[in-house]
Amino acid sequence: STPSTQDGVLRPAFWLAGVGLLFVLGYRWTNARAAHETLHYVALPWDAAVPFWPWTIAPYLSLNLLLPLAFFTLRTPSALDAFGRRVVAVMLTCFAVFWCWPTGNIHALPHANWPWQALFNALREFEHPVNQLPSLHIAILALVWRALDGAVPRKARLPLAGMCGLIGLSTLTTWQHGLADVACGAALGALACWRLPR
Repeated sequence: STPSTQDGVLRPAFWLAGVGLLFVLGYRWTNARAAHETLHYVALPWDAAVPFWPWTIAPYLSLNLLLPLAFFTLRTPSALDAFGRRVVAVMLTCFAVFWCWPTGNIHALPHANWPWQALFNALREFEHPVNQLPSLHIAILALVWRALDGAVPRKARLPLAGMCGLIGLSTLTTWQHGLADVACGAALGALACWRLPR
């Protein structure tokens, strides 16, 4: 059944507020721990071949817009609740790994030209170059892509796929993550979609 207009606004708003609070607290908690722990570094041979494209910080940050959009796009309470549970599950899993096995960024981030450096600086105010594996960015992207793909009109699916593909690529070309981080994040997102019911 279609939710009422009020429920259609309040329910996703509550989910988004809860997820946002969990995200902020979880990252601060695990970043603080990583600052006092020995960091692990997981690099693959192919990581050295990944180019640095500073402009891709824009699509990287655009996930911060797609996630709220997904909460407000899902049409039924059951689909919304299933999506919310998946997001919470991958966040808690990532934070548990970050707490037990903190990892560092395998790349030394070069200076980017304006305006891209300003976006990197804004990102660094909150997201430190630690707790890389699994990539929470990729895990959330997988959930958002699946949720929106089933909710948007058919003609919007190809542009959505292109956007999500660019966001996924940007985790590498901004040197925010290595290939192992991305692979583990994608696996976590896929597992959450498979194991947690709709």
